Amino acid sequence: MPYNPSVNDRSGEILAGYQTRSAEIKAAGNEALAKGITDGVTNLAGGITGALSKAAENKMTSEYLDQMANQFSQTPGMDGKTPLMSQDELDKFSKMSLGAKQGMIVPKQAMFDQSLKNQYLAAQIQGFGQRQSMQNQVPVNQVPISPSANPAPATNLAPASPYNFNPQIKTSPATPAR
Repeated sequence: MPYNPSVNDRSGEILAGYQTRSAEIKAAGNEALAKGITDGVTNLAGGITGALSKAAENKMTSEYLDQMANQFSQTPGMDGKTPLMSQDELDKFSKMSLGAKQGMIVPKQAMFDQSLKNQYLAAQIQGFGQRQSMQNQVPVNQVPISPSANPAPATNLAPASPYNFNPQIKTSPATPAR
């Protein structure tokens, strides 16, 4: 009997399977790489846009604080004479960072608010004083009574006679008779 085994060589099929799987993995990797690059560019653009908008917001806040400081340099302080912010403080303020500006402006704002409250209360007190003086003012058609050092002695008045009711007046009793 001659030796004649049947050939079942599947090596080509196995090799093709590995190559197909390798191509799928490579395609998935390329897709992930492209997605990562796209996401990275999108995030970078968003970060740049966010940074630009944050910078613009910070600039607006800084300009607002500079204007407040300028106003405080022209507003009288608690004593009514010296400004809330001196020129020296104003010069330093314009060169400060945003956080330092915010830290410096908060107490100045509190002093400004307190100054407004004090002015309001002073106006109220003045109004109360004016009202009080008007209430104590003697009307034009009357003469004020001046207190004398020796008041006149009280005169003895005759005792009042008892009141007599008129018998002609008919009245009904307060409670009905039973």
